[in-house]
Amino acid sequence: MCPFNGDGEYSAPSEPGSFNPAIAGQQATPEAWNALLLDIEQALSSVIVADGQTTITGNIPLNGF
Repeated sequence: MCPFNGDGEYSAPSEPGSFNPAIAGQQATPEAWNALLLDIEQALSSVIVADGQTTITGNIPLNGF
């Protein structure tokens, strides 16, 4: 599962009754917090790091370049 939408945009998961988006007085449960951290971890693990740390494993369409 990729947390990006296909256009390179990331949105944190938002679930009814959870703390995300933030609602005054709504507590962050361990389950909701861990789900958010896992989603962010997956998002960050699927990007190309600008300093060259990422090993590219396939062809990437770069707008003709």
